[in-house]
Amino acid sequence: NGIFSRFSSFGCHENYLTYGTNALIGDTASAFIPFLITRQILDGAGMWLNKDSFFFSPRALSMRRAFSSGTTADRGIINSKGLTDYGYLKRLHLICGDSNILEFSIYLKMGTTALVLALIESGMTPATPCLQPAENMQELSKIYDPFAPLIQVGAYRYLCAFDIQTMYAEIVRKELSYGEFESEETEAELKHVMLCWEQTLNAIYHRDTAWMVGRLDHATKKFLGDQAIRRYVSDDSQEKNNILKDLDILYHGVTDRSLQERMNVQWSNRRIVTERDILDAMIQPPARTRATYRSAYINLLAQHNDVHAEHIDWTGFGIET
Repeated sequence: NGIFSRFSSFGCHENYLTYGTNALIGDTASAFIPFLITRQILDGAGMWLNKDSFFFSPRALSMRRAFSSGTTADRGIINSKGLTDYGYLKRLHLICGDSNILEFSIYLKMGTTALVLALIESGMTPATPCLQPAENMQELSKIYDPFAPLIQVGAYRYLCAFDIQTMYAEIVRKELSYGEFESEETEAELKHVMLCWEQTLNAIYHRDTAWMVGRLDHATKKFLGDQAIRRYVSDDSQEKNNILKDLDILYHGVTDRSLQERMNVQWSNRRIVTERDILDAMIQPPARTRATYRSAYINLLAQHNDVHAEHIDWTGFGIET
């Protein structure tokens, strides 16, 4: 509620398949929530309220509780409505993350969350229950300080976001050091995510803005905003605020990707994938996904004028001739 209810948040819905566990139950949820609350220091998209107020995550400001079935109003850090049971597989639905633009941030968000879920599956999770999850998540975003002791994990005990992320990272690193993997490719990918996680925490610890810019969205957006304000010679505060608001919108532009394209060129050595990788993913989605079957369905309609859609929903589709 309050002033932040007037602002839109660039949110990202995430889905993860988990094995043989339920991330919504008891101690498991208690172990997962602190990671999600503090993840914004890695993958927050950043937001300018005005020239004097910058936040880690606009999405964090719209979280109202730890769990909720709603996705548009009474939002929960973990969305219980999205939990789908596939026998020993469960789909975990998260709505607490920002819409990232930089590839490194996207990779870090998905990769670290997958690693922590693997910890939960194995039972190797830190005992750090958060007593005020939504409130602490919002406060962390507003303070924009990874070292502020804001996360309440006991009656009189508070931890900072950096320490909590470091705690998770250390447990994951230990597990990866002697874990078994499905393939060499899987092992290499997971260890690369771990490397990126450690590099990011190291940059945050040393306040290495030069390393973070071009990799982390919140650091990059703040850098671009600070640059824009310095170049603006007028002392008109409202004009400066308007510039930052325009930058915030342009940064996430869907139809106008000019800023993202310029960032990809300027910080090309900080990208995770190539343009060819992106093109291949657009036309060859992973097998056995809804994207694969839906694209095949659309191609069928495009190739046959006598075939029409009978119904389309989240779980299936039908045709009529």
